[in-house]
Amino acid sequence: MALGRESAGSLADKLSLGEIEPRPMVTTMLRVVQQDHAQLSAMADQKANIVLGTSAPRHLGPRD
Repeated sequence: MALGRESAGSLADKLSLGEIEPRPMVTTMLRVVQQDHAQLSAMADQKANIVLGTSAPRHLGPRD
């Protein structure tokens, strides 16, 4: 079976019907990649907040 020629819906249907067995190593790899992506995204957000916080104009604060 050529996976590139099947639609995503038909593959999902076959998986739900038990015609295709899930591969544990692929599942683990996808989970790890997703977790790494989420962690990198959080780090990028934190860095952006630091950069924006340190470069904010000083005149926007309370007046003396």
